[in-house]
Amino acid sequence: MVLLVYFSFSFELTNYHSPRLAMIRRNILRAACISRTQRLNQQSKTFATILDTHVSLGQQTSSHFLAKRGNGSLTQSNHIPFIKTDIPASRYHDLADETMEHLLTSLEEIVEAPDADESWEVDYSSGVLTLRLGEHGTYVINKQPPNKQIWLSSPTSGPKRFDYTESSPREKPEWFYSRDGKTLKTLMEEELATILGKPVHLDM
Repeated sequence: MVLLVYFSFSFELTNYHSPRLAMIRRNILRAACISRTQRLNQQSKTFATILDTHVSLGQQTSSHFLAKRGNGSLTQSNHIPFIKTDIPASRYHDLADETMEHLLTSLEEIVEAPDADESWEVDYSSGVLTLRLGEHGTYVINKQPPNKQIWLSSPTSGPKRFDYTESSPREKPEWFYSRDGKTLKTLMEEELATILGKPVHLDM
């Protein structure tokens, strides 16, 4: 707007060359430059404020959903009640074998119950436990020594990998899924209870 006034005024005074008119033209031009500079500065400040806000929100979001646990892996914060415990290979085998044997005993009681389907069966060999439940599908639970984990293949929830933790109040070995914090015991009890239509307790 200031520039428009300047050019209009300058055109009308083209034929006049007094020092006073020259000073008026300089003042108008100076005002136009100052006005443009102020607008650019304000735009820069606004952009900087928006950028800072986005960066701050990004940092808060990352901090909220990701937390570095004791083992150095990244997991969602506020959802995982357990921390992976690093153990020697020999202790892993002892703990995993204990878990598999207790689980086998509990599953044998299920398939041998009076109301169980005759096609149901369970067996354990070479670190692999297989539970066949006919039309409900087959569970496969196996040791995974290289990762010190127990792996589960479920016909209901799919594949999962469970890490050992000593942060559980239970006396028996506890294995948890790092993505949602659910334990192997809890998951198996919930899924089997849905299949059988009654509460299930696994002594593992």
